[in-house]
Amino acid sequence: MKIVHHSKIGSSDIGGATLVLGNFDGVHLGHRALIEAAKCHGGPVGAVTFEPHPRQFFEPDQPAFHLCSPEEKLARLVAAGCDFVVVLRFDEARAGQSAVSFLRDTLGRELRARHVVVGKDFSFGKERRGTAPILRRLGPRFGFSAEIVPKLCDGGEQYSSSRARRYLADGRVGRVSAALGRPWQLPARIDRIGAADLSLELLGDERLLPPPGDYLVAISPDGLGWRNASCRLETGDGARRCEARGHVDGYPGMTLDLAFLSRIEPELRRPPVKASSHRADDRGTGLSAMAGG
Repeated sequence: MKIVHHSKIGSSDIGGATLVLGNFDGVHLGHRALIEAAKCHGGPVGAVTFEPHPRQFFEPDQPAFHLCSPEEKLARLVAAGCDFVVVLRFDEARAGQSAVSFLRDTLGRELRARHVVVGKDFSFGKERRGTAPILRRLGPRFGFSAEIVPKLCDGGEQYSSSRARRYLADGRVGRVSAALGRPWQLPARIDRIGAADLSLELLGDERLLPPPGDYLVAISPDGLGWRNASCRLETGDGARRCEARGHVDGYPGMTLDLAFLSRIEPELRRPPVKASSHRADDRGTGLSAMAGG
């Protein structure tokens, strides 16, 4: 996996590539559509992303909101088809950089882009004054062309990291997985393991968690295949724990991946229906006809 951090751009050989730009939290299907569009132009494809996430820079005290860790994001971008990933540090200088400076100095001079691919809602530069149409119009002035890819939709809903976060906050982990094109997962560490259950400490403090409750999950100890299980997620009082029910080969201290498949909704409890001996009641429900009466 070729990762180029900002301080190493000058000594890298990434010039002349097609670049996709974004924060890429979760690397969902919409992000992957950008990469597929970039691959159509031929030549190497690179993703340009920012760390920390701009939202984290401007609001450092807000609760965890990431769909994946920075390391997982980089791995997912490469797995989606990028030949390299450029990580630009988002700091005060980046936040204050004008839109024209980002196009001229960052994309044109430093990254030496040949072509740039963005989504229609992509914004950049100080106070997000730069837009996708501006990028497409001014790009040729600084040595690159640009393409705006329409939003990818599913059932009328656009794929976006913000929407995936709303699904996750509501406990709709199945919808999150559909947006990502794969099960949403968390790293965890085994605290205690029994014959048919285990207690887990959830890792990755920067990640948003679904609400407490019961979930159907798949567990992979150290990448050794997946085992289906159910779990109860607990997040109260700062705890990030999970009690899973199912057999997994492992030992305390082992790390594993926990993929959330769906939420287990409480059963709707209905009052019992009192049986009746009246034939008229049987005819009313069709039971007598089925019995030949």
